[in-house]
Amino acid sequence: SSVMERHFLEAGYPQKKICVLNHGTDIYKPMRRDDGNVRFLFVGSADPFRKGIRLLLEAWDSLRLKDAELLCLVSWEILASKKLTQLIMKNQNIAVKSCVNRNEYFEELKNSDCQILPSLADSFSLSIGEGMGFGKPAIISSETGIKDILTHGRDVYITDSGSIDQFKKAILYFYNNREKMRNMGIAAYDTVKKRSWETFGEDLIKVTESLYK
Repeated sequence: SSVMERHFLEAGYPQKKICVLNHGTDIYKPMRRDDGNVRFLFVGSADPFRKGIRLLLEAWDSLRLKDAELLCLVSWEILASKKLTQLIMKNQNIAVKSCVNRNEYFEELKNSDCQILPSLADSFSLSIGEGMGFGKPAIISSETGIKDILTHGRDVYITDSGSIDQFKKAILYFYNNREKMRNMGIAAYDTVKKRSWETFGEDLIKVTESLYK
């Protein structure tokens, strides 16, 4: 992604030796929720701190939204953080869960309305792409590589990385505009359909052949 390209350039790699080739995504069937609370989903089992869970929990806790839920799919080790534990335990609309298999993870994707990922550094984020494969929109930071294939305001909401205020504004935007959130999810689904793994494979072959030649 362009995010990783920038890091390589900052590390001293020459531009001519870098080729940006975005990942593919899995495409499923759009799953729409019409009833119940607005349900946001954070996926950060590998490294939730790098993916911005502290920013997310602080933003969510200060909003105190009614009829809204936040589920964090993470490893249980993060509860070793006293501050995170306090934020989670005092807000009844925050839940933490550790998924044990992919089927369970997909069920949580289907039962969500919007993914949210305030990453401080993220080369791409396959989880966001997988959610969009179910027709789910997302709020992501400017340091999330999947932004390369998305357009702010059409199929994603992009905020500056590290800005709690901007993430609060983004959450409120979807919370107060459920129909717009659904429409953005449809647009996201249409976008990722163009980035299937088959398309990725074709692009990879072209890049490999060009390097060989």
